[in-house]
Amino acid sequence: MTAIASGIGPVLGGWLVEGFSWRGMFCINLPLAATVLLSAWRRVPESCNEQTKGRVDWLGATWATLGLGGLVFGLIKSNARLD
Repeated sequence: MTAIASGIGPVLGGWLVEGFSWRGMFCINLPLAATVLLSAWRRVPESCNEQTKGRVDWLGATWATLGLGGLVFGLIKSNARLD
């Protein structure tokens, strides 16, 4: 699938840009996402273990969010420091 997507993606993107608009490339995501979600819902079996008891790691989720957000913020602001 990766090889097919690598071959078809640029051709389809070029066709959309030439035939419609560059905004057309973003519209192709909606039917593709709907197809993938429907296919996954129908074909992928449920893997949730009902007997497992666990809690959400709120502290870890908070630190991960702050860390990744800080990294993104730093990357965005690093361009301003070069000017």
